[in-house]
Amino acid sequence: MVDQSRISKQRPFRQPVKGGQRRTAALGRHRRMSFEQLEDRRLLSSYPVISEFVALNRDGLRDSFNESSDWIELHNPTEAPINLAGWYLTDNASNLTKWALPNITLEAGGYLVIFASDRNLTDPAGELHTNFKLSGDGEYLALVMPGGTIAHEYAPAFPSQWTDVSYGLVQEATVLVGSGATAKYLVPNVSHAGLNWTAVGFNDSSWQSGPTGLGFDSGNGFTVNYYKVNTAVAGTVNNITQAEAIIADPNKYSTKVTVYAPTINYYGSGGNYGRYAGDLPFPTQTLNQAVDDFIIEALATVYIPSAGAWTFGVNSDDGFRLVLNNSSSTYSMEFANPRGPADTLQTFNVTQAGLYSLRLVYFERGGGSEVELFASPGSYSTWNATTFDLVGDTANGGLSVSGFAGAVQTNVSSSMQGVNSSLWMRIPFTVTTLDDLDTLALRMKYNDGFVAYLNGVEVARANAPATLAYNSSALAMRDPTLGMQFSEFNLTALRHLLQVGGNVLAIHALNNSASDGTFLVLPELVGVKTTTAARFFTEPTPGAANLTAHTDFVADTKFSHNRGFYDQPFELVITTDTPGAEIRYTLDGTAPTETRGFVYTGPIAISGTTTVRAMAHRPGWQSTNIDTHTYIFLSDVLVQSPDGQPPVPPDGVSFAAKFDTGLDGFVYADDLF
Repeated sequence: MVDQSRISKQRPFRQPVKGGQRRTAALGRHRRMSFEQLEDRRLLSSYPVISEFVALNRDGLRDSFNESSDWIELHNPTEAPINLAGWYLTDNASNLTKWALPNITLEAGGYLVIFASDRNLTDPAGELHTNFKLSGDGEYLALVMPGGTIAHEYAPAFPSQWTDVSYGLVQEATVLVGSGATAKYLVPNVSHAGLNWTAVGFNDSSWQSGPTGLGFDSGNGFTVNYYKVNTAVAGTVNNITQAEAIIADPNKYSTKVTVYAPTINYYGSGGNYGRYAGDLPFPTQTLNQAVDDFIIEALATVYIPSAGAWTFGVNSDDGFRLVLNNSSSTYSMEFANPRGPADTLQTFNVTQAGLYSLRLVYFERGGGSEVELFASPGSYSTWNATTFDLVGDTANGGLSVSGFAGAVQTNVSSSMQGVNSSLWMRIPFTVTTLDDLDTLALRMKYNDGFVAYLNGVEVARANAPATLAYNSSALAMRDPTLGMQFSEFNLTALRHLLQVGGNVLAIHALNNSASDGTFLVLPELVGVKTTTAARFFTEPTPGAANLTAHTDFVADTKFSHNRGFYDQPFELVITTDTPGAEIRYTLDGTAPTETRGFVYTGPIAISGTTTVRAMAHRPGWQSTNIDTHTYIFLSDVLVQSPDGQPPVPPDGVSFAAKFDTGLDGFVYADDLF
């Protein structure tokens, strides 16, 4: 089977390519398509379904052959496990037994990912591959039961597909317990031993209350792990892959030290101090001390306040890898090899504002050493001092960061740290109907362990001892990076424990020790109803529920005038082929969104050097990417200063405003131009 640890959320959305085409500058815009809308209704099947698939996989999930094969996801929406021996997948309505599934059980509420690669691999203990591939232009697809009965099909054909976009059944979530739900909690002592505190009717009126997550973080900003490479075992560290392998193997480093830092602004030696003042020495080192072959791993939670384009940058000597992720998206950048001091910048199209786990791995091979991490809203290809700030430098406008502090809504440090490694928590919730809950899942952010109870019955546990006491500890310290990511526990087989009316989710949360400086428990309890409505998903979720659906894609914006040089004013017309779509545009270089920018109502008068950025959106559809055209008027260039800088005011005169000159030495352009 597919290694579930390799199934992760996909990279941020980019305008996809349709029907198998590879987009180039010459291709221009997409061909549009239409298909019959399916009525939204509950799936009443008692059998597994084809819940999601990708027919044009380019940059998404990879198989064990390191190929981006097409894939098909099966889902069991029932409360009982189903053995799939004798079942079939097919892309041919005339051959319903085209590919036989092996003797494998699909658990209640479970998912199974099968690669449609034409490799025909059926080992139940390994990765499954069909003997056919999927067509990006659309075709028949079905799951067939023993005896030839069709359990689920896309007939007569699924619609033409888009690159790195999945298609499948809408799965509507009912959040029974959400992040920030009010919880009652207690740090127990010996007098509380033996209490039946997980039961629905337990009297918790004397307990404290507060919103989840509960926790604390004694660190300040980034948690920074420093690793001195054991070169006798690991050799020198020559690239980011080796750096990751060294972190994962304690035999390969001789020293590990954990410190806290408000920003990543480290300098060791070499004479290049980077972009920012206030350099910190690397852990265990002093400034201007030359040390070779070491690694730092910086962990934090970063708050990104708005969706849209955000540019992150790393100035380093040598290489690095940066990863940001939340429950639905992952963004990453790296420079894999040694180098002299230099910048790497990358713009991420952040689809959702909020908290993101951040992990930066930096390695030093030899020679000079320094690393800085900075960011800015907007899209930029080069660093500038007025735009970028160090991540964590909130005093100067930088993004706010913490260890677990960003997820902590109720700080329990004063009652727990140094007192007990256990905390009891109860969250009451109400269920109005069980009809909307085909499957049930517990999602947990936790550090370091827990045992969960639903209406008094244990339903899930992780990193917990077999027998619990009022002062139990987690079995081991948990990687804080994992602690900031939701781990999902399938409770579908235990759905019967829910009752219409009042319910209680109780959690015995465990820290590594009473003195440990970090702790977090943040649960979510989510039910999912699978419908028969088929939609597109710009964020494929192999092995997980489909929760963000789009009916179709808004057609790209079209500009009546191409970008370039002009000497006469003109009126710019912007259009989209999608009926009912609204166009938003900006003239100041910032990124338009569904709620930001001017609403396009008619031609735009262009009489001087102007950058126009536009996008189109429609409710329920996937918005377009941002198209950017810069129109340069030669008369503006001729009167500009030779270096492109704004004029300098006379002595004694100052202006509060910022200058925006006509030609900055670059133009905004899509990657294709």
